[in-house]
Amino acid sequence: MEIKAEITTIIKKDAELVKKINLITTIPGVGNLTAVIILAQTNGFELIKN
Repeated sequence: MEIKAEITTIIKKDAELVKKINLITTIPGVGNLTAVIILAQTNGFELIKN
């Protein structure tokens, strides 16, 4: 649980990250951890062209 708590703390410090995570988690079945993984894998969607 320590890692999840650290992730939550980091997320709360970045308003843009909070906005992106809130948007991603509107997808049914996608939680905060999945949203963080998606953002990490796509460099905050910078790697997505369309």
